[in-house]
Amino acid sequence: MASPDFRVRLLLAAAPPALPTRADANIVVAEAPDAGAREALVKAAWYWTEAEEVLPKLGHAVSIALTKPPEDDLDHAVALTRVAAEVGAALGAGGYLWESTGLVHDATAFVDQASDASAEDLPLYLWIAFEAREEEPGKISILTRGMDGFERPEVEVDRSTRELEEVLEVVTDASLYVLTASTALEDGETLEVTRGKVRVRTMPSLRNDGTKALRLRLP
Repeated sequence: MASPDFRVRLLLAAAPPALPTRADANIVVAEAPDAGAREALVKAAWYWTEAEEVLPKLGHAVSIALTKPPEDDLDHAVALTRVAAEVGAALGAGGYLWESTGLVHDATAFVDQASDASAEDLPLYLWIAFEAREEEPGKISILTRGMDGFERPEVEVDRSTRELEEVLEVVTDASLYVLTASTALEDGETLEVTRGKVRVRTMPSLRNDGTKALRLRLP
């Protein structure tokens, strides 16, 4: 199976005078997000409160991909994350865009998480979006976005009455399991998470896009 085409775009305030040369990475000038794209990025970046202020100042970009990525997709993503952090720090990047998911991150947050990244400690929030919405008062849904880039099903919770923090923690635990487990979860299986056990069903995605997702039973 071919390794996914993971790429990171470094967002810069000024065009670099020269691009660094590395044997392990292709580093090329790329297009910076335009006004419309920035608006979408800001909307998704609820975790980066300064994104609306910072992104318009980053009018230049550099794209990074590994020249010979590992066959394992998680090893690939970890290696690219670490390389991107190193190159971005050298170029003074103000933001990092994980292209396959459309997640944009503050430079400090990206570099901090990349410094500890490994197959045993995945920087999950750099790669996967966790999209929460309140369907009705007191009922929270969370849908992941980006698991499909690793050829895994998305993870979803539909209208849970529990606190947002708890729902997010359970979805995070389940996503980590799905990414790292050697066998896929089966419909109806019970998954052990930090806060106990949760039943998993394979169901049509809440996005109504024709895909299947892993629905966690979390009333």
